[in-house]
Amino acid sequence: MDKILLAMLIYRKSTIYEIRNFIKDNMRAICSDSTGSIQAAIKKLLANNLIGFDEFLENSFNKKVYYVTEEGKNQFLEWINEPMSTTKAKNMEFSKFFFVGLAPLEKRIELIGKYIENLEEEKAFLTSIKILSKEEKEVQINYSCERINNDIITKNNIEVVAQSDDVHKIVEDYIDYQNYSLDYAIAKNQFEIDWYEKFVNNLKKGKKITIRLFSSSGFLIDILVKRMVKTAKKRNINADIKALTEKCMESCFNEETVDVALIGPQITFSILTMKKICEEKTVPFVVIPSVDYGRLNADKVLDLALEIVNK
Repeated sequence: MDKILLAMLIYRKSTIYEIRNFIKDNMRAICSDSTGSIQAAIKKLLANNLIGFDEFLENSFNKKVYYVTEEGKNQFLEWINEPMSTTKAKNMEFSKFFFVGLAPLEKRIELIGKYIENLEEEKAFLTSIKILSKEEKEVQINYSCERINNDIITKNNIEVVAQSDDVHKIVEDYIDYQNYSLDYAIAKNQFEIDWYEKFVNNLKKGKKITIRLFSSSGFLIDILVKRMVKTAKKRNINADIKALTEKCMESCFNEETVDVALIGPQITFSILTMKKICEEKTVPFVVIPSVDYGRLNADKVLDLALEIVNK
């Protein structure tokens, strides 16, 4: 956090409120935007004479605007001129994944699924803040250049750090690398999403899937079930597949956990009643297409069940 604040204050004098908003809007994947964390870092930097502040009244409120001292600028220069360290890129949350094997399989699948949802939300946020058009980028560059050129201290700071007096190019590079950072974060998010989705699908293959078929007729459904059991075994799918009459649905759901209920097409008149039972018991269900049922297409019916389970 210390170095982040030094970098921000070299580029622009800021209040704690402005610092927090910048981190919240642009860097939440890198560090905390909590006021407490920022204040603690500010206190440390002040104590080491790495930053200072100008204090004044604005609308009857006491306001502090922080800036980098010469010592702070020198420390930032030492830090920015060293390569990134892999040993400092720690993620304590990853320890949950390290130890999650201690949790039941169903809980692991649930937790990883929720993490994938969080990754999708984070990716959407990162994508939304990325500068997309050249026009938007140029507006931001021109605004920053005008602000810097009107502030002698800030102008001197960035020229010393960048070893250049071309403010426009310095600002352009600064903005470009913020966008490169977003590109990296988005790509990293997508990699995690793809990796965890593949991982959780493999977990689901290891989990026994309970499939129940409900029909008013016993002959065809029994043949279909036998074929589905044979197909599942051939495809290394751990599945418990059985056929029951529609009258047994509620008692079945009371006695065991069912991952998906497949309903025979010849009893569609009972769909509303069965749908109500499934919704009350939170059991996913689908009607088997007539063509696949009539042809006893075990592969397609099994794929249909797996598609519902993996949703």
